[in-house]
Amino acid sequence: MSIEVQGNVATYVAGEALVGFRRVKLNSSRAVVYSDAGEEWIGVTVEAAAITNNIGVRLKNGPG
Repeated sequence: MSIEVQGNVATYVAGEALVGFRRVKLNSSRAVVYSDAGEEWIGVTVEAAAITNNIGVRLKNGPG
């Protein structure tokens, strides 16, 4: 899987159906899934996506 990054938004594959503006983490397949309270997270979704579709994630440690 290749990850495309533009600015502070990276594109990943959705590991489950996702809505916008929710915290996500990487699962063992390197797809993004919801991050529960207290879990590590990589960023916040910028839109909704169905499972296996690409989704933009605004990275928590990205510039800006």
